[in-house]
Amino acid sequence: MQLYPDNVCPVTCDMQEWDSRKPKCRVQNIHGGYSTVSKLPKKRTSVVTMVRHPLDRVISIYELSTVKAARYLLYPSMTSATEEAERQRSERPHTACLVDIWPFKHLMPMLAVELFARRDPRRNQSMMSKEIDPYNITQIAMPLHDFVNDPLVHELVHNAITLQVAGLTEKSCLQESHAIRRCIRMHPSLGSYVLDVAKRRLDKMFFVGLTEKHRESMEMFAHSIEAELQALSTAPQDNNTADNDIEKDSSFTDVEIEKLILQQNEFTPEYRQEFLLGNPKMSKRIQMTVEKLMEAYDACAPRLRELRTFEYTHFLKEVYPIKFSNEARKHIHNSVIQQILLFNNLDVQLHKHAEVVFKQQQESFKQRHSKLVSQNVNSRRNWLSKRVVLAATVLLCILALLLNAQRGPSKLKDN
Repeated sequence: MQLYPDNVCPVTCDMQEWDSRKPKCRVQNIHGGYSTVSKLPKKRTSVVTMVRHPLDRVISIYELSTVKAARYLLYPSMTSATEEAERQRSERPHTACLVDIWPFKHLMPMLAVELFARRDPRRNQSMMSKEIDPYNITQIAMPLHDFVNDPLVHELVHNAITLQVAGLTEKSCLQESHAIRRCIRMHPSLGSYVLDVAKRRLDKMFFVGLTEKHRESMEMFAHSIEAELQALSTAPQDNNTADNDIEKDSSFTDVEIEKLILQQNEFTPEYRQEFLLGNPKMSKRIQMTVEKLMEAYDACAPRLRELRTFEYTHFLKEVYPIKFSNEARKHIHNSVIQQILLFNNLDVQLHKHAEVVFKQQQESFKQRHSKLVSQNVNSRRNWLSKRVVLAATVLLCILALLLNAQRGPSKLKDN
């Protein structure tokens, strides 16, 4: 999006109601499924995706849904929290927010209901023990093992990567998607056909990255579009300040401002794209390169991590002593992990295929890089050789002139 600041498609969470009013719509971030590609010009569309390991993805969805559901507890009841979310949404109809994004729009309310049902036991501090597994505190929140086995999670979360790439999620533009999903649930062996479709689509995508190798994926992708980067630049700086609705207090950093927004419990924050990618109106026209793109990535990633850490810490206060972390994940019971892997068997296989595709891209990138380095070395050698030949030629010409100059006077004396 930073490459096309003037050509980003209108923000939407529901591609079935995709707003394509903007004429120069070149970049669209999709959180639904591949079926959206059917709405785009086939010959002028490139698809880029990141594939995440299903175990990390399911646990992350559980964590994020729980954190986001905890903000509902800042209100007296589930009803009042829902009404406030609807009010904020109505005030900003074209703003993307997590409560509208599939599958969180369904999971967050479900977990919020569970949190409200456990509100009184949670206030009883006597039940707290020193050794607590944040993924299995039944008295406070829905445990991970219950989440994994919930029918709604089976419908929306398990094998969702395969269904997304195959274009068969709940948000699919294909009318027959619901019938196909139901058929797969009734006859699991048919899932292999959907998996084959997803694999073939990964093979045809412009670029496939791995979430666990995020920076490496971003660097490879940047190099894959290096030719286009050289032809692009960001939008020119807008000298008119009328378009700037908000003037930031210079005494606050960007991260601090976004923390204040989170503390105000906004269900529909508008900060994310501007905060993470920068405001195109405020950027000067610069020549974009791979190095500059990676600099932007390296500046963005830590800000996002800091903001996410603050968000988790801020809202998890409502469900103390739950505290999610990478260290806590290591203590999840093995039976739960095996269940997740079993329920996401198609995604496990697709992730393995994505690893193969990623490795092929790595090899191709290394070959192109080696070829480019070799061409540069040969070019430099040719350039040096030409300079040596030119220098030698010039030197010979100078010597010839000197010899001719010396012979001239001697002939005059003989005469």
